[in-house]
Amino acid sequence: MKTHKLTSIITGLALTGVVVVAGWLAYSWLKPEEAPDVAQVPATPASLFLNAESSAAFYEDRIRKAPDDLEAYTRLAQVYLQLSRQTGDETRFVPLASERIEQALARNPDDYYAQVLHASLLNILHRFDEARGEAEALAKVYPHDSAVQGILVDAFVELGDYEAAVTASDQLLAMRPGLAAYARASYLRELHGDAAGAIEAMELAVEAGVPGQEDRTWALMHLGTLYLGQGDLESAERIY
Repeated sequence: MKTHKLTSIITGLALTGVVVVAGWLAYSWLKPEEAPDVAQVPATPASLFLNAESSAAFYEDRIRKAPDDLEAYTRLAQVYLQLSRQTGDETRFVPLASERIEQALARNPDDYYAQVLHASLLNILHRFDEARGEAEALAKVYPHDSAVQGILVDAFVELGDYEAAVTASDQLLAMRPGLAAYARASYLRELHGDAAGAIEAMELAVEAGVPGQEDRTWALMHLGTLYLGQGDLESAERIY
């Protein structure tokens, strides 16, 4: 499997998750009192924003009003990474996310949220060894953090350490089974030539997703591609 295919998985999941990626997806939508038309999620580096464009505008405004609001920087960075995945415009949104992450870390180098986003960003930037190093350091402090395990899976795969990737994937599934965890397991099974297992895991990813959300649509697209690769044109066409 070529590197660019895995990169699409990282972008889709690790930031969610990202990346790729993103077991660990939260779907509890909250609305800030300051802007009731903006949907957002609890503070977790693996969350999705229901309306990314409105959320970006909301947090940009928060930063203008309160330049030291650390949470606003981390959430805005996360929104930008989501927009990068949703629109495919990495050239625009990834640098914006990087800038906000650096600004958050400058305010608090030990902030968990900013550190996890930074490790995810390193995967997106193809700085996989650095991503692995940062995620391993975070895993020592947060051994049960599913977002960190997702980052490790992606980094290990890109570094060619498939045994470590499988171990991290199993830990992720045990911590937080969900769309991102199943999708990563699917890709690892595909890498090992287990087409049936890859389809099974991606079907679980689809079932774990929320209808109408971008990450579930992403999983459906990859499920269709897996069926297409097996010559099952009827299933692929139905899913597409």
